[in-house]
Amino acid sequence: MKVFISSVRRGLEDERDALPGLIQASGHVPKRFEDYTALPVPSRQACLDGVEDCDVYLLLLGEFYGDPLPDTGKAPTEEEFVVARRRNIPILVFRKSGVVPEKVQEEFIERVEAYATGRFRASFEKTEGLLVAVVAALRALDAQSSPLVWSSAIGLPRVQWIFEPDRSRGFLSSSGTTLEMHLLQYGPSDRLTLRSLEAMVRSVATLGRDLDHFTVGDALDTGVVDDKLVVQVAGSGSYGDRGIRISRDRHVAAWETLPRDNLGVIIDPRDVEARLVRLVTLASQTNIHQGQVALAASLGPLDFTVEGVASDFGRRSSTTLRMSGQAAARAEPQDLVTGDALSRGAPEIASEITARLMQAYRAEPN
Repeated sequence: MKVFISSVRRGLEDERDALPGLIQASGHVPKRFEDYTALPVPSRQACLDGVEDCDVYLLLLGEFYGDPLPDTGKAPTEEEFVVARRRNIPILVFRKSGVVPEKVQEEFIERVEAYATGRFRASFEKTEGLLVAVVAALRALDAQSSPLVWSSAIGLPRVQWIFEPDRSRGFLSSSGTTLEMHLLQYGPSDRLTLRSLEAMVRSVATLGRDLDHFTVGDALDTGVVDDKLVVQVAGSGSYGDRGIRISRDRHVAAWETLPRDNLGVIIDPRDVEARLVRLVTLASQTNIHQGQVALAASLGPLDFTVEGVASDFGRRSSTTLRMSGQAAARAEPQDLVTGDALSRGAPEIASEITARLMQAYRAEPN
């Protein structure tokens, strides 16, 4: 595995110098900023490309944050962290104890630790302790079995759909077809408290922006209403064009409205699958699931849609559109996967759910 080492150098000099040899001795390939300083591209871009190319992201958190870059306001280490999150690769987080982080670093640590709950995370005081912890984390990654195993179950939870044909006509029929992905907690689990949902609002909004579900310019509506946390693009109606919803029973929904031209919406299976990969990744990185998770998805409404190729957008002069009112194509919950498998299994989950959605779409009468 290629392991990217990410941190500022100041205050972590010994640790950064010791890690490459250890990682190499463990049978992996270390990568870090120092390896990119002689390349014919800016070191910033080289490092981000290094994170794009790595298999594991190893983050060291110490006293200092680093110098924010003028265009993003983020230090290089946080930019690298955002790329690793977007790629949904394993992230190993190690925080140095016995130091007092500067304020901006403490804020970064809070963002990281909100994400890192339930993931590989450890503290260290000296370099020797860090090396032991890193070896243990890499061995745990090596020992992981197949990331995704499908299983069936009875008594699956009911889905609280974003789009309901009998009561959502007002906002979705005018805005287009919405693709929604749901991850539902299966079996006994601790219910989230309202206070914990309220505390998650900011981190969920940040997660959405980091994974490009929301853009920097998007105005967001956020809050906890009717026992549900909702972060969404501001707009008319009950829900915006894109958003994330988390309920107290650990049901996570992520959705987005599909693009349309003046002839309606093109349902392209490859486009739907790519979008579902992002939605599964987004929902899974809330990291609130315990044990097994049921999967469900929906496309609706289906009026003014046609199956085709997304590259035809803007080039069509005519088409035959489906006129099915407010019907929806749905993949109801049938299968279970483990919560730990969601991250790595996102492509396989998206492929299976897309096949089920398209089967339902083609069966829906015009």
